Amino acid sequence: MRCPTHVLRLASIAALGLALAACSTGTGSTGAETSSSSSAASSASSSGDAAPTGAAGEPIVIGIELPLSGASAAPAEQMRKGFELTAAEINDAGGVDGRPIELDIQDDAGDPTTGVALVDRFVQDGAVAIAGTYNSPVVLAQSEVIGTAEIPVLAFAISSQITRQQNPWVFQTGPTDQGQIAGIIERFKAEGLTKPALLTDTSAFGSTAKPVLEQALNDAGLAPVLSDTFAVDAADLSAALLKAKDSGADSVLAWTVGQPYATLALGAQQVGLGLPIIGTASAVDPAVARLAGDAADELYFQDAIDRSKPQVQELSERWAAEFDGGQVPSDALSAHDILTVITESLAESGPDRAALRDAMEIFSSDEMLSGRIGSSWTYSADNHVGLGGGNLVWKKYENGAVVTVDGQ
Repeated sequence: MRCPTHVLRLASIAALGLALAACSTGTGSTGAETSSSSSAASSASSSGDAAPTGAAGEPIVIGIELPLSGASAAPAEQMRKGFELTAAEINDAGGVDGRPIELDIQDDAGDPTTGVALVDRFVQDGAVAIAGTYNSPVVLAQSEVIGTAEIPVLAFAISSQITRQQNPWVFQTGPTDQGQIAGIIERFKAEGLTKPALLTDTSAFGSTAKPVLEQALNDAGLAPVLSDTFAVDAADLSAALLKAKDSGADSVLAWTVGQPYATLALGAQQVGLGLPIIGTASAVDPAVARLAGDAADELYFQDAIDRSKPQVQELSERWAAEFDGGQVPSDALSAHDILTVITESLAESGPDRAALRDAMEIFSSDEMLSGRIGSSWTYSADNHVGLGGGNLVWKKYENGAVVTVDGQ
């Protein structure tokens, strides 16, 4: 039986609470608790609704590794919810060949040493695969132990350094940083922008991308007029934005994750920057609009999610019902796709790690939530990046809300 491809298509909201408790083990390595699972289960039980006729038998364990504490905790929490909801749907629909999936959710705190130790833990606990790894330095540090353990990993991390390692056990969702950078360069040229100011954060995410960005921009004839850094946890970035304004730049390329884009937007407003700010896909973090409001209106970014897709709209309705009307975050939708790749491959391979790796390597689907309409996730022996850079959708903030641009 093949697993369903859209989150919550079959499960009722009441049944979700019961299924959530069954599909998550609850604690991360630093003590982060998946408390929403237990509270949802309690609510469903007290309502008197019958449990769904779901999967039975011995669970298939999938390790979920996320930075649930640290700088990337907010988007990681959205991914956690996405993983749990997707697992609930799969189990409610009968699991994988009649066996439920069980998520072993762990917190790596964005720390490479912790990430390496978690690979050993997942292997010892019988996980068939590891999913979700968010931070590129963590995946890079894990590569050797992943290969030794021979356990397939599907990472959300975007570094092209991971791709270049050519580890046969490591897959990426994509697009990689190179895919995003290619789209940014294309946009610069289309808009006639030739003098970008480059701002990268001082985290591992920003520092590893900085030389890649500088090289790519130089190769494209778009040498940065300023290349500066900023602390990811800075409360005020007006000084960095003032440098960009005074540099003669006609745009700002800012490379960071999530909430700092709100700080950048507020700083730009404070100094009267008056230039477009181009960000990474993680600029879609809901915290940006909440914290920056209309100050974010000159912030542009590429997003992996095309919200005009019918399957995305369907999931959005389910998410809103479950989470009090909130919009389903892009990271949660990506979690759905990650788990879909693994479970559909499991349906073909069975719970053998080597066979699962082989099945993932031939996975292809044009029904995923990520990517433009008509795009395809495709892996092969020569390509372990599911979604290419040309499949992203350009978006911006307008009056505090995310909108698509250029008629996309």
